[in-house]
Amino acid sequence: FGYRSTGLYQTLDEASNSPRLNTNVTAGDVRYADLNNDGKITPDDRTLLGGSLPRYNYGSTLRMDYNGFDFGIVVQGVGKRLSRLSDEIVRPFAEAFGNVPQELAGNYWSRANTAEQNLQARYPRLSTRSLGANYEMSDFWLISGAYFRVKNITVGYTLKNNLLRRVGLQSTRFYVSANDVFAVHKFPRYWDPEVGTSSYPIVTTLLAGATIKF
Repeated sequence: FGYRSTGLYQTLDEASNSPRLNTNVTAGDVRYADLNNDGKITPDDRTLLGGSLPRYNYGSTLRMDYNGFDFGIVVQGVGKRLSRLSDEIVRPFAEAFGNVPQELAGNYWSRANTAEQNLQARYPRLSTRSLGANYEMSDFWLISGAYFRVKNITVGYTLKNNLLRRVGLQSTRFYVSANDVFAVHKFPRYWDPEVGTSSYPIVTTLLAGATIKF
């Protein structure tokens, strides 16, 4: 539940002559829609934006065997939900986050930019002052929270022959396994959909091994 955004104010005149949350709002700030057409932005302009709870979760496991070879894959995902870019990401210094995401570099509105660059800006202007109006709950900071992830891929080969039996072995299976191989989502690249914004993303791990049966 929050405001509908209509982009960023590009000029001071545009901000001054439009409905806004307060008189401190200026060029480079988030512009909100005056839904009730009363000439000002107030809590009465807030509306239902969507939900953060997943509409559905899914997962699947597939395994195939052929002539000694085996292949397995595990996938999972979440569909139909909204996620909000948190302050740790968009205001790292204010939140004492410690790291500044590279995503911010060159993607925010700035007086040093050309008009064309500011039209393409993803984030509002940076400032050392409090810009609370920019960070009101609104769809400006909402992204699709759906994702699809390949959790595991395993490939193996099992040896069963008379030579193994002569040395007291029933079978030997060699395998290579990869965990958290890749994910498809619309999150910023520094934000893993399965972990919080204050944690580092899940990393891909590769394992190789053998299973010996006596």
